[in-house]
Amino acid sequence: MKKLKFLMLFCLFGSMLFAAQKTTKTVKNEYDLKFNPNKYVSKETEINGQKIKYRAYENVVYVKNPVDKDYQNMNIYIPEEYFNNSSIGNYNSNNAPIFFPNTVGGYMPGKADTVGLGRDGKVKEI
Repeated sequence: MKKLKFLMLFCLFGSMLFAAQKTTKTVKNEYDLKFNPNKYVSKETEINGQKIKYRAYENVVYVKNPVDKDYQNMNIYIPEEYFNNSSIGNYNSNNAPIFFPNTVGGYMPGKADTVGLGRDGKVKEI
């Protein structure tokens, strides 16, 4: 009788262990951190009546193994003039400022921002 109880308890706990195990495989997403300068989309926007063409490198993941790729990515926008040895105002490809827009408010996570109009209807950035 004791052997039967032991066997029943053993089977019960054994089945609980198997039921608690994950049945799906964890997929490890790895991203290549080497920047690809050819992976862009040509876009255009208008600021104060002036049309500006630019290269948009969007959703560039900057972490090899991101926890949340929706937040661990960035957008890069470069005016097309800089690739043609031209300038915009006093700026060219050698002295143009780098600006990283973000949507972080306080300690909350924020997704990468994009070129466009802000909530006030004015151009956010370029």
